[in-house]
This record gives sequence, C-alpha cells and structure tokens, in this order.
Amino acid sequence: MAVSTLTSEQGVSLVAVFDDWRSGQRVLSQPDLQAFARHLRAEEKPEWSCTVNNVVSTLERHGVLSAVEIPSEGDYRPFNRYVTSDATAFDVAAKLRPRGYLSHATAVFAHGLTEQLPQTIYINDEQSKKPAPTGKLTQASINRAFKSRQRVSKFAFVYARNRIVILNGKQSNSLGVQTINLSGSELPVTDLVRTLIDIAVRPVYAGGVYEIMAAYQAAVGKVRIDRIVKYLASLDYVYPYHQAIGFYLDRVGASADQTAPLRALGLDFDFHLLHGLKAPVLDPSWRVYVPDGL
Repeated sequence: MAVSTLTSEQGVSLVAVFDDWRSGQRVLSQPDLQAFARHLRAEEKPEWSCTVNNVVSTLERHGVLSAVEIPSEGDYRPFNRYVTSDATAFDVAAKLRPRGYLSHATAVFAHGLTEQLPQTIYINDEQSKKPAPTGKLTQASINRAFKSRQRVSKFAFVYARNRIVILNGKQSNSLGVQTINLSGSELPVTDLVRTLIDIAVRPVYAGGVYEIMAAYQAAVGKVRIDRIVKYLASLDYVYPYHQAIGFYLDRVGASADQTAPLRALGLDFDFHLLHGLKAPVLDPSWRVYVPDGL
C-alpha cells in the first residue's frame, strides 16, 4: 500500500516513526528524507512501498513538515529544505552546509555575550586546505592588506526575517567547534575561545569594535588566555592577530599577567585593529592602530 493512500491512523503511525527517527532534527534535506524512506522500507513498514514524495506528502498533510525555499540575495541558487513547525533560523542556517558551524556574531549570542538577538546569522563553511603562503611578512605588506575595507561574503540568503551569510573560512578541521543548545536545538557553534579569536580576525562579522569590546568584557572572566595562544598556534595566521586580541583584553581589564602569553608571541609590527581605518591612532602598548577615540 502506498503512503499516499494510508488511512488517517496509518498516517499518524508514520508521523510517530518519523518523530522518533529524526532525533530532534528540525530541518531536513532531500537526502535526509531519502534516508528516512529507506528506513521505512527496510525496518519499519516495507509493505508501504514508501517513496520520498509519498513520505513528504503524508508528513505535510499531518502538519509535521513544510517545504521551504531559501532564496539568495544575489544570483545564487536557492536552498530547498523541509522544516518542522518549531524550526528556527538558527536551525535552518546550520543545515545549509553539511560541515558548517555557527560562528562570529552568532556564536557571541550563543555564548550569552550579548542580549541582542542577531538578525544576521553567520555559518562558517571551511575552505579546503591551502598551501602555506610564501614570502616574509613586512610592515609594508601589512599596511597594504589593511588599507582597504575588509571584504565581506556575498553568499547571503534570506529566511523569514533573517539573513544567513555563509562564510568560507580558513581550514581548521573545525577547531574549537562544540555543540550548544540554541533555542531548543543542539547545534554546532564555535566555542568561547574560537569565537573571541574569530571576531577579532573578522570584525565586520561581529558588528564592529564596540560590539567586540562588549563581548570581550562579558568573556574576560571566563576565558583561558593560554587556550587562545594554543588556538592561534593551530590556526597559524599570517598576520599578528594576537596584538588585536591583547588590545581588546587589556581594554576590558585583563591583567598584565593574564595577557603576558599573548605579548610573548611578539610585538614586531604595527598592526591594525580594523581594515580601512581613517586617521587611526597607534596604541603603543600593543602596537596596534585603532579608531580615534576608542
């Protein structure tokens, strides 16, 4: 008997099987539903001769799933997903990339470092590993790199009232990614240490220096700076982002003893807190250019 002809009672049975199988997932892709149809055929109700279309139509008829299209802000192809009634934009964002994880300002919110509910949700989808850069870092190369505004991802999509921006981040083997309960779902999010590093490296995805400062202020008593140093060694950035991180920690009250491991990494260059600063001021303690008046 095909699922499309199931009685109401049989449809309820399928819904029960689905709710158990999905294990709390609120957003599913076509491959997920194909896997569920195979599960039904192999283990639950082989006599139903389940197809994906029949499964979807039954679940939609019972109000369990809704098909949604997630359009891009530009010319990229939309994503198509199936969502439960309690799915949030965080759930949808986390399901757009198989190995993606929530990051930057979204992770700041997930860790309770801000009370501002983000309208833009960031998901990091790591690039493949790139060859190590060649050439020696110089003051001139730093100044050139930070002269213009920081580039931003145009890989942006719209779901409900939220923007979802997919970032192609540095390959890190998901360094510091953990599972956090966010609005009732267990979702992959950068941990506190990785989040503080990420927002210092890409402040454009964190709301700017004042939002970053507020996040550091909320985190300063919770974060282990030796772990920041360890993560930085693993990430192996070309630029001395430890100077920016040290500046933020210093400004929110971290002691000299606490920031000493960052200072020990060296202060060999005049760095920049942001890209594209106009008439910046050099903070001599960390040798970092900051906005005038900060």
